Amino acid sequence: MWQNYRDKGVIVVGVAVWAHDNPFQRAREFINKHQLTYPVLVDETGKIAEHYKVAGVPCNFIVGKDGKVIDVKVGADEKGIRTSLEQALRQ
Repeated sequence: MWQNYRDKGVIVVGVAVWAHDNPFQRAREFINKHQLTYPVLVDETGKIAEHYKVAGVPCNFIVGKDGKVIDVKVGADEKGIRTSLEQALRQ
């Protein structure tokens, strides 16, 4: 989905969380399996998940141009994510 929005200035960054046994390898496996084309960071210590209060995955944070979180979508809610992205682009 992000490829449909990247020409509009949307940036996607993935964060791999909660892998306790070799989190970097687990992230690489996930990236390869799903053929991800955006950068994925590894939250090796769990601090990012804790800071953003991630309760489940996937957890999608829509961040506005001002850097503030506009919306959070837990799960693969493509329609909801698309709606939030459109809202963010109008701001």
